[in-house]
Amino acid sequence: MTHETFQAPELSHLAELLPAFEFQAFIAQGGMGAVYKARQKSLERDVAIKVLPRELGADPEFRESFRVEAKA
Repeated sequence: MTHETFQAPELSHLAELLPAFEFQAFIAQGGMGAVYKARQKSLERDVAIKVLPRELGADPEFRESFRVEAKA
């Protein structure tokens, strides 16, 4: 799968992969991934979780730019 053919995962699939979060809603999908509203159970707070295509994780430049974006 390339990021051009990225399919946003279903909420139920994300709940299986990330059990520390209660996924509440799909927010949007863009060119590089999808964003979801979730509840972080341990800290009882709402969060946004961005899901990206797996192959982007293998790109060191992309990982660094994503780290910078996450801090912002």
